[in-house]
Amino acid sequence: MKLTLSILFVALALAGCQSTPTQPETAAPQTAPTNEQQTATPPPQASQNQNVDYLSGQLTTMQEQLIQTRADVGRLTQSQQLLLAKTQMLIDAQNTAPAAANGADNSVSVPAMESLSARIEHLSDKLNADFDLVSVYSARGTWILVRYNRRTGEAWLADDGRWNLLVEEGELPVSFYAVNLLPAANDVKGYVAARVDQRTGQTWILVEDRWASF
Repeated sequence: MKLTLSILFVALALAGCQSTPTQPETAAPQTAPTNEQQTATPPPQASQNQNVDYLSGQLTTMQEQLIQTRADVGRLTQSQQLLLAKTQMLIDAQNTAPAAANGADNSVSVPAMESLSARIEHLSDKLNADFDLVSVYSARGTWILVRYNRRTGEAWLADDGRWNLLVEEGELPVSFYAVNLLPAANDVKGYVAARVDQRTGQTWILVEDRWASF
């Protein structure tokens, strides 16, 4: 009887253990990464790029102003020559006034006045003219004549009584141009021709009938 009760108690004990649910282990909460753990991004470079662009723009503006100043100096020189001629004419007129008051013959000063007037007109026309001529005797003894437009840079070479337009590399901007000719014994043409943009300083040399950047 005791053995039967013992077996019964053991069976009840085992049944109680099986009916009790096993509690699962609680998972440890995951913590969000802090700001210190995140990779720091470099600061934007927009302000530095803006400063570089600003300085570059200022430098370009200064260069353009310098080029414009150089071109204006050339025009100012011609204006000074015109003013000098006018001043000389006024001085001569004042010097001849006393002689005219004394009844002296003033016919001698008339040619001088006309010469000064012609010089003034020539300088004034040249200052405002769009076209100019340059010429030279080549090393072969040939007379070379070139006509060019001071604003557009176009140039023509005189050949057998006609003007031949010299070929361009590309379209030229409106500016102030000058063309020079020099004799050259070592050149196949017997002379050299060069053109310069007086604003930018860009230079071309004449190769046969074509302007080439130099």
